Amino acid sequence: MRIYRNIGLIAVAAAGYAVGCWMVLIFDASHDTASSNGISSHKYTNRAIRFPSAHRSSGENASGSGEISAKYEVYLKGLPSIVAGVAARNDFLEQIRSLDPGEYCFEETLYLDICVAGQEDPYSILSYLLESPIPRTKDLVAQGLFDGWAQIDPAAAIAAVEKLPDGPNKTWLSAQLSSSLVKSNPEEALEWFKRSGQAVDNSILINIFQNIGSKNIETAIQNLSNLKSGQQHISAIKGVAKFFAESDIKKGVAWANDINDDQGKKAALGVLVSKSIKQSTADFDFLISNLNSQEEKASMIFMAMHPAVGGDFETLYRSAEENLTGPILQNAESNLISVMGSSENFDSASEIIEKMPMGGIRDGCLDTLISKGVDLCPHETYNWLVDSGEWNFLSEDQKRKVREGVSGSRAGSYLNWGK
Repeated sequence: MRIYRNIGLIAVAAAGYAVGCWMVLIFDASHDTASSNGISSHKYTNRAIRFPSAHRSSGENASGSGEISAKYEVYLKGLPSIVAGVAARNDFLEQIRSLDPGEYCFEETLYLDICVAGQEDPYSILSYLLESPIPRTKDLVAQGLFDGWAQIDPAAAIAAVEKLPDGPNKTWLSAQLSSSLVKSNPEEALEWFKRSGQAVDNSILINIFQNIGSKNIETAIQNLSNLKSGQQHISAIKGVAKFFAESDIKKGVAWANDINDDQGKKAALGVLVSKSIKQSTADFDFLISNLNSQEEKASMIFMAMHPAVGGDFETLYRSAEENLTGPILQNAESNLISVMGSSENFDSASEIIEKMPMGGIRDGCLDTLISKGVDLCPHETYNWLVDSGEWNFLSEDQKRKVREGVSGSRAGSYLNWGK
């Protein structure tokens, strides 16, 4: 078996193609070359699957089972002979099934076989995709080809696709190649996009810059300056921010604070807030406390209130109390109570109000909660106001709002009104 050189890291999700399986495969960067035959042993860190350390004879059943092998033949049929040759000397199917008993996962196995074949003879697989009737597994074949090829010779893979005549095949294969490059060679992907002038989806740019950051964060930041201002620049900033959010929030905050573009800075901080509020209260506290102004702090606290972000309301209330003052604090806490009321967190909102010191901020938040509560849960609002004693301190206008809300509901006539 030939030695596979410079394979490096491959992180691949084969979920879209697997039969009842989900698999993320990561090639280990280390190469343990078997002294007896020069075979590289590449370890899959996620599922402990290895390339074989000894050559399997062409007559040996790759699957370890005649029944399984017969079924797998359906997937190999019609593909270039190089794929069948790889399958004959590797035991991916057997190893996958040993980890998922009862699951055949033929398409995952085919993907792995094509990855290896794509490193040995990529042009035969590319010709197959261009000349043969498009198979049911065409996207899987293309993904396997480019995930393997882009690892060992990205320049050749790019050149082969660029030489294709304009048309559906070139568009399709360009998309498949770009997906592979973004994972394995993000800098190469970025340069290719620049040279070709092709439009780049914003989500792809985010992934490119996050992946460049994981390899060299200074290079990622330097590349930001090469992009024109606009949505692509914002997407690139989000990519760098995603790297910091998953690696070092403190360094990410320092970087974001130095961004001169207000829109870009807000985008970067938004990514950091969304991650930190979910993963660590300490990270979130550090982020908010190290922002440059109360306005920025209030803006990020408000962003964390959004249901899609899922910030803990108690944490957000405490952060507002510790970092904000005056009208900014009043507005932030009023927004918090409003979001909580709209999110059917009435009980938590009422508990926060009970903790607040008497004064104008508390009165404003209470009025916000009453307005939300009357619309969403008038009975619970009235019962809480009476049970907590808050009813006695309401204005006549506030009491009227509550009475009208409850009276308009089905159970309104059964309540014993407070004085």
